[in-house]
Amino acid sequence: MLLRPTSLRARRAWIAFTFATVFLSACGGSGGDTVAGPGPAPSPPALPIDPPALPPPVAPPPGVRGPITYQAAHLVLGQADASGGAANRGGSPSAQTLFFPGGMAITPDGGFLVADTNNNRILFFDQVPTESGHAAVGILGQDTPQGSSPSVSLTGLNRPLGIAIGAGKMAVADKDARRVLIYDARFAPGAMPLPQVVIGQVNFDQFVGSCSVSEERAGMRAPDSVWITPQGKLIVSDPANNRVLIWDAVPTTQAEAASPRLVIGQFDMAHCAENDDNHNHVPDTINGERVATARTLSEPAGVWSDDRLLVIADRRNNRVLIWTDFPQDNFEEADIVLGHDSFSNTAYNSEIDADGSSFTPTAKTLFSPTGVHSDGTSLAVVDRSNNRVLIWNEFPSRSGQQADVILGHADAGAAVTNDSNGDRVTDVPTAQVLNFPRQVLLTPTAVYVSDRAHNRVLVFRR
Repeated sequence: MLLRPTSLRARRAWIAFTFATVFLSACGGSGGDTVAGPGPAPSPPALPIDPPALPPPVAPPPGVRGPITYQAAHLVLGQADASGGAANRGGSPSAQTLFFPGGMAITPDGGFLVADTNNNRILFFDQVPTESGHAAVGILGQDTPQGSSPSVSLTGLNRPLGIAIGAGKMAVADKDARRVLIYDARFAPGAMPLPQVVIGQVNFDQFVGSCSVSEERAGMRAPDSVWITPQGKLIVSDPANNRVLIWDAVPTTQAEAASPRLVIGQFDMAHCAENDDNHNHVPDTINGERVATARTLSEPAGVWSDDRLLVIADRRNNRVLIWTDFPQDNFEEADIVLGHDSFSNTAYNSEIDADGSSFTPTAKTLFSPTGVHSDGTSLAVVDRSNNRVLIWNEFPSRSGQQADVILGHADAGAAVTNDSNGDRVTDVPTAQVLNFPRQVLLTPTAVYVSDRAHNRVLVFRR
């Protein structure tokens, strides 16, 4: 029996050892930043010792598909190879380049979509790419592969972030246009669909951000992530309004678009302040410090649900909230919190409320999480400002539960970008490191990660 140490130094060493030998079990939609929040933690000074030796790769145990901690991606999109990181490969946009990619989705026919956020477009691959540098065969939001201009119109996009496909529809969170677009999910090379419905605006040319919901439209400001459940519910994170909106079905008319059934994170549709548990339109504090509860949100990002579970990346509260039964009423409390041991804590890389923020993460902590996805068995979370993706082999069942697998770092205490040798100093891009990742997608055979600041999508075998 392996006993867990109790001292802080010994506990961190124990976590690093544990993470080097833990693996992912069996298998399984979003882009740039929302509004201003905490930035990345400054890198701690380099220690005057040799870098720690990295653990050697170990084959996963029987019955576990993978990936393993610090696994190398086998395929990269947006760059010629894993050593590249420049936007549009240092030149103009093409069908093979990316500039701050975000959400990803698999089409019903086995194609692949990625939100190319700062190129103001969505790229369509007619099959899941099987080689690095694969070229897209369709583009949504631009007339040519070289185009990148933003547009608030029927055919244009303005920094799209999230993509979701389900119930025969595709939803796109068009962040800087302050809207969500609904399309019929039919794709063919060179022929991309036009949106049928716009949520958040009264028409495709309007550009207004607001909190309140009216008979004409559901107010939105910088929508981030979208998700369509197996039963057809539409879930939209509205981070600048500190809430998540839920429709019982994907809207097919403008009247339906104006009428979400539920709001999570707020008392009602007229409230929009962060962490406003007493719904007085003012963020809650204790002794001047930000404080959250099990039902409040602060700039939520990624969302996921299977119609029973609901998962929300509560970005600025540095946590992930889980509802074990899908909410039926506004402002329902979550059941599980990841990233902290309590619902009141909002500090980054802080297991225990009294600890405060820390430069050093653990297998339990989060710093500005932005993406969540599950295949029904495992849960993956993009821990953006710790430059990693955390994976729980089995869906978490308790608050503060530590992750089993880390992508992007060799151990749980690392946080800096491109730390290829474990010395806590930034290096060049490789197939194992991440730079402000944004979203994650699990499939039965792969884990897809949009590595935002490296302007690429990495694909890891499972």
